[in-house]
Amino acid sequence: MKVLITISVLLINLYFTIPFKGYRGVYYIIGTAYINNSNPLRNKEFQLEYGRNIERIKTNRIGEFIVKINFEFPCLSGIRSERFTKENIERFTNSFNPKYIFFDYNGRCIEIEIYFYIFKEKDINLIEPLKFNHDLKF
Repeated sequence: MKVLITISVLLINLYFTIPFKGYRGVYYIIGTAYINNSNPLRNKEFQLEYGRNIERIKTNRIGEFIVKINFEFPCLSGIRSERFTKENIERFTNSFNPKYIFFDYNGRCIEIEIYFYIFKEKDINLIEPLKFNHDLKF
């Protein structure tokens, strides 16, 4: 009986200390695209590369753009319990989310680090997705 109680207590502690559920979310990058560091890139398209996703983004008449980025924090039950180290959890998470987003316009490339890594789980539950301002200077 003592063994059963001990195992139950250990399992309950493990349940509350390790986040078994993953989550997905969306955030937006909003900004203005510039060419030659000063002229807005008006009514033009540039390419966004995010992991395996490649999209064409079009600016408006004053050079503004909006980019929707999906991210995912995987369920950690895919890692064996003896491998729950900070490095392994980070490696597992990074396999779902690339480190950089690449923007390309006429051979000029800009890379920015994705904003996924500043999220906290409380931010995921917001009713309205988060928005980040980032101007691009090609």
